Amino acid sequence: ESIELLSPLIHRYQVIDKLIPVPILKLYYPIYFSSFIKDYSKQFDIDPYLVLALIRELSLFNDMSREDDRLGLLRLDIKVVSELSFRKEALMLPDIFDPKQNIYYGCHYLMHLKRLFDNDWYGMIVAFISSFDIANEVMGDVTMDNPETVYKIQYSQLRDRLITILNDYRVYKHLYPTLFEII
Repeated sequence: ESIELLSPLIHRYQVIDKLIPVPILKLYYPIYFSSFIKDYSKQFDIDPYLVLALIRELSLFNDMSREDDRLGLLRLDIKVVSELSFRKEALMLPDIFDPKQNIYYGCHYLMHLKRLFDNDWYGMIVAFISSFDIANEVMGDVTMDNPETVYKIQYSQLRDRLITILNDYRVYKHLYPTLFEII
């Protein structure tokens, strides 16, 4: 069942420019906040296309996005932001709806997760979109080294969201290959 879900997505994205004209496709994969993404992804050593894919999936670039206690472009958990801003010795909780601050703290948190999951994107993304505890619970032997292991994630919504983010990442890299090159 899951394999049938992923296969069309991968096939469609591998030949994406042959299915949908690129100018039309770029309407579905817009670029906003690229200077913040470029600056903070570089500062925290995070792939900027991953940040774009996360923003697209989590908020569709709506800086006022909200789901439970998760806020802003990257739907950051307010408790995580509190912890990160405390480490930075901030006097006040940042305005998490501000795109610049949201992307800053999102990239900061991704860097932290990247270290915790030994640079394994699957664990890093699952922890980012759910929680560290859930990622530890569901990841087991799911790793990037063997992409088929993604089907071992028992929560279908989480698994499908991970697949969507990874596919969006590929699409962004395909559509905008030089967007984040250093000039």
